[in-house]
Amino acid sequence: MVRSGRDVVTVMGGSLIGTYIKIVNDMANVLASYAPDAPRIFPVITSGGYQIPYDLVELDFIDAAVVSGIMLDAVRLAGWLPQIAERLAYVSELYFEETHILSTQLIENVYALDGLTVNVGPPGGGSDVIARRMFELLGIHPKYDNRPIPAALDGVPRGDPAAVVFVAGKPADVFRDIRVVGNLHYVPINWDDKAKNWLSPWFRPAMLENADYPRLVPAGTIVPTVASPVFLVTAIQPAGSPRQKMISAMTAAFLQNLSTLQTGPYEPKWREANVLDHLPHFNRAAEVIAWFTQSNQSQDAR
Repeated sequence: MVRSGRDVVTVMGGSLIGTYIKIVNDMANVLASYAPDAPRIFPVITSGGYQIPYDLVELDFIDAAVVSGIMLDAVRLAGWLPQIAERLAYVSELYFEETHILSTQLIENVYALDGLTVNVGPPGGGSDVIARRMFELLGIHPKYDNRPIPAALDGVPRGDPAAVVFVAGKPADVFRDIRVVGNLHYVPINWDDKAKNWLSPWFRPAMLENADYPRLVPAGTIVPTVASPVFLVTAIQPAGSPRQKMISAMTAAFLQNLSTLQTGPYEPKWREANVLDHLPHFNRAAEVIAWFTQSNQSQDAR
């Protein structure tokens, strides 16, 4: 990739069919339209999963990324990217992505998957990492299958695999053409006391509705599930360096225009963005702290 000019910030998303890249594309459009003095954002398409934190830390032309908080914590715990918590800073929680579990009516709840074969997509992908964390926290021990998710979906009606787990912001395109044929349904994950105690703070209660999936969720019903947070994260660069200045300018422009992203004709998931949310074990970007301080001073002056 060639960087053309000093006013460019590269921001990674995921694949073309995912929500991450839609979020980055909206940022690029809004900052270009409403913050003309801000650096230009170049969206970067990636394979997602572990590749996102790796590229953000190791590649000198990647400045920021949209990435799962659980993914970052999994890399931190694994230790294969040394000092990752000191090399990245988070700007804001952007939205929550829902856990979708598609199976047959024989699987009444998530605990029924214990010991069964569950597809979680390609190894190291977002669904793989997040699903494994969820099952581990709940004390469920499935047999993991890592076929591509579209191929695995074809086998679910035959019980091969017993279920497919896909983590993405609803509505997920991969389920768009699937109908409630025969015995297929979304497996509920109830936010009971056990789930609340074991899944917090990395998950929160969520639901799948008919408006999200008119072919899979009958009208007038909801399917309880859980969702996990996605963050905008930046690489930490030497203070005063050209790259650090560009990242800082992009971060400031993002904060100033977040309300436009939340209220304009953009990805609906923007409405869930919350700068106040915390990413455990990672540091908040200095620009966000300064923004908080300035906002508080402005309120005190009124």
